[in-house]
Amino acid sequence: MTIFIIFLCMSIMYIVFLITIDDLLLNHTIANTFSNIINKIKSKLEEKNSMIKKNKLHICKVCKTNFELLKENKYIAVENNGFQGYKYYECFDCPKCGCQNIVNIREKEVDKK
Repeated sequence: MTIFIIFLCMSIMYIVFLITIDDLLLNHTIANTFSNIINKIKSKLEEKNSMIKKNKLHICKVCKTNFELLKENKYIAVENNGFQGYKYYECFDCPKCGCQNIVNIREKEVDKK
């Protein structure tokens, strides 16, 4: 995750540099230059977010590692709530630290009569 943050900062700095040089050569105003910088940064962040959603990546809550949610690694954890019954959770284990990541609460099926 740290490497990603460093890479993102360097990418942003590079984009700012290129836009600034380009706008100064074209004699744009400073307001237009900053507007262009903000738009480019927004598009890069949206691109990264769409990549995470598309690849079904999950961020570990403990070590902040990105890992893919694979169907074969999913398991159901059960919690006994006494008189209230059982609660079921869909879980994945982090490949780096091994901690359990709960991604969804499973509800009981409704009898169709």
